Amino acid sequence: MSNVILEGNALERISAVAKNLSPKQHKLARYIFENSLQSSFLNITALAGAANVSESTVVRLANTLGYAGFPELQHSLREIAQGQISSLDKYPLDGDGNNLPLFKKVFNLEATLLRDTAEQLSEETFEKAIEALHDASQVFVVGVGPNHAVAEYFSFYLRVLRPNVTKISNHDLELSHFLKSQVKGSLAVVFSFPRYPAVTQKIAEKFKEAYVPIIGITDSALSPLAPLCDILFESRMRFISFIDPSGATMALMHSLLIGLFLRNPAYAKKQLRHFEDQIQQDKYFLRQDLDIVDLL
Repeated sequence: MSNVILEGNALERISAVAKNLSPKQHKLARYIFENSLQSSFLNITALAGAANVSESTVVRLANTLGYAGFPELQHSLREIAQGQISSLDKYPLDGDGNNLPLFKKVFNLEATLLRDTAEQLSEETFEKAIEALHDASQVFVVGVGPNHAVAEYFSFYLRVLRPNVTKISNHDLELSHFLKSQVKGSLAVVFSFPRYPAVTQKIAEKFKEAYVPIIGITDSALSPLAPLCDILFESRMRFISFIDPSGATMALMHSLLIGLFLRNPAYAKKQLRHFEDQIQQDKYFLRQDLDIVDLL
C-alpha cells in the first residue's frame, strides 16, 4: 500500500485510489464522496443500505483506504463533517437596511426564513406526514433543551386533535418502557436544530432501532438527524445571536396541525369538543364564554 493512500482524510484517500477500486467499492466510495456529511452519522449497516452494497464492501473499502476498519473510516468522515457544520449561518445586522430599528431587522429575518422554508416544502411530503400523523396508533413528540418549546407547542395541540400523544424531553427509563410496550403503529416527530442536542440524536436512534418511523423537523438535509428520518422537513435557520429563530418552524407545525384537522374534520371536532368540555369543568381559562369550536 502506497503512502499516498495513508495520507489525508477519507475523501482525499478516496480521490487517490478511486481508479483502482472494484465496481462495488467504487459505488460505495461515490456515495460517500457525494454524501459525506450524511455518511458520517450512519452506522455500517445503514451506510451499506444507503449505498446499496454489502457490509463487507464497507469493511473492504475502509481497509483499502488504509483504515483498520469501519470505525476509523467513520471517525475521519465525522472530522470532515465537524468542519462543515462548525460555523452557523449568521444574519448580519449591519447589512442592507441597517438604519432600520432592531425589531424590524429581526422581523425581516423571520420573514425571510418563512419564505425560504415555504418555497422548498414539498406538497407530497406534507401530505405524507398528515397521513402518518392521522394513522399512527401513538405519536411521540421529541424536543430537548432549546427545542423543547416547539415540541411543547406541537404536542399540546396534537393532543387536542387526536389521542395517544406523548412528549419526550429526555432519554430515560420511561422512553425504554414505551419502546418495549407501545411500538406497533407508532410514529415519532423529532425536532433538532443547531447545535443538535446529543440526547435528541440518541432518542432518534432508539426509535430507528425499534423500526418506529420518524418525521424529522430540522434545519437542513445536512443535519445529523436527517439520515434517520422517514419524512424530513427543513425549517431554515440563520442566526443573529445564539437564539433560534422559530417563526418558520411554528408556521410549519401550524400547517401540519391544520392539515390533520382537515383530514377528518368530524372526528377532529369531536376531539376538540371533548377537550373543551374538560377545560370548562376545570375552569382552565378565564374567558369561559369563548368557545374555540365555534371557529371551525
